[in-house]
Amino acid sequence: MTASATAKLRQRAERAEAMAVGMGFLLVKLRSRYGADFGVGIGQQVDEAIRDYLRLEQARAARQHAANLNTESAARSS
Repeated sequence: MTASATAKLRQRAERAEAMAVGMGFLLVKLRSRYGADFGVGIGQQVDEAIRDYLRLEQARAARQHAANLNTESAARSS
């Protein structure tokens, strides 16, 4: 796979991840406002989706933190 194809795939994955995080954020807001109206099955599905969203958000934050550390250590070594 060429470097440009890899970069395009990485951009698409980052965009999809950003969209998923945005939808997860909205789902949290919907649950806080209308959660009492959800049935048991829907409530469980929403809770599971929110857990997935939180895990995704934590993974993104960890990657960003690692990238920041790599940037700082590279700056110190130059």
